Amino acid sequence: MNLSGLLNLLPQLPAYEAMRTAPPTEPQALVHSAHPFVLAGLALHHPGPVIILTARSEMAHQLALNLEAWLPPKEQNGAPIHLFAEPDALPFERISWSSETRQRRLTALAALQSRDSTGPKPVVISSAR
Repeated sequence: MNLSGLLNLLPQLPAYEAMRTAPPTEPQALVHSAHPFVLAGLALHHPGPVIILTARSEMAHQLALNLEAWLPPKEQNGAPIHLFAEPDALPFERISWSSETRQRRLTALAALQSRDSTGPKPVVISSAR
């Protein structure tokens, strides 16, 4: 199910427009279930790439799944969603990363570096780690 049609209602809300146009000086008090809706709106209406940081990798995965439901699909010129994967090992461990982790990280970085000004800007989601 795609919920992207509801994103056109967001610019009609004065609180959303105030949050979008002026950088917030305080944390925004949003209901947890509204996070994907508001983030999808910001990704749709923001002229550049959007980077979203979460506290844990599980939250990043869940947010990526939620944003797929809220943003328009790629076939309708929707923003691509990239998950900047966490490293497989802790910083002090001498374990090589898996090829999937390296590929996800490189794909996300390449999307941010892309100079395509006509297409939709990417959304990159990562955990703080």
